[in-house]
Amino acid sequence: MKKPENALCADCSSKSPCCIFHDNLGASLDFGVFVCMNCSGAHRSLGQSVTRIKSTKLDTWNKDWIWHMQLNNKMINEYY
Repeated sequence: MKKPENALCADCSSKSPCCIFHDNLGASLDFGVFVCMNCSGAHRSLGQSVTRIKSTKLDTWNKDWIWHMQLNNKMINEYY
C-alpha cells in the first residue's frame, strides 16, 4: 500500500487511496488496485461478479488476496 505508485486512486486519480494517513481504503482483488472510498463504493455497487472490493482495514485478508496486490496502481492503469 505504501508504494509511491499507489498514491493515487486507480479509478479517479484522487490523492487519497494509499496515503499513510488513510489506512481504510478499498482494494479491487480482481484488478489488483487500490481505490479511494468513493470509488470502492461504486465498485461494490457493480456486484461481486464484476469486481471484488475489500477494505484494507475492516476485512480480514488471506494470502491469495495479498498476492493479487503485488503490482501497483500505475502498472495496472498502464496495462488497461
